[in-house]
Amino acid sequence: MDLLVTELLLTLGISPMAIANVPLYRRLVAEPPLSTDTVDLGPLQEPNVEYLQLLRPDLIVMADWQANGLERLRQIAATETIATFAGKTPALRHMQEQLRILGTVTGKVAEADKWIARCDAELAEAKATLSALPLPPLIYAGSIRTLAMRQSLVETALSVT
Repeated sequence: MDLLVTELLLTLGISPMAIANVPLYRRLVAEPPLSTDTVDLGPLQEPNVEYLQLLRPDLIVMADWQANGLERLRQIAATETIATFAGKTPALRHMQEQLRILGTVTGKVAEADKWIARCDAELAEAKATLSALPLPPLIYAGSIRTLAMRQSLVETALSVT
């Protein structure tokens, strides 16, 4: 029911029957597009559980931050919890791990692997393109800490494998 969960399901070719806060998804994520048939369950923090129960889903996928407040969902259908915050794991690797988990749970492992391979290939191509470019001198009038963070981000982007 979280935005990331919705995006990952749609990436796998699964159109959820219902999600929380449809307008928020369409405004902030937009791609992959959400079906016009998808039911809006209301706010992310307080989805309409009674309405979801009437829909009789086979599986309910929710973000880990939603799980504690939504124990009742386990009485409606099988549930899967996805970790939406990467913590110390690099964000890209975390997203790929979550996509693989959803692929396994939904029987879409091949689709998940296809998207992960496509992502890796496009990043490798971008890395090759950027590595071939001469980097202009960096002139920065901010704090040293901010500069160090910026250099780290550039180095991280160029070192993606």
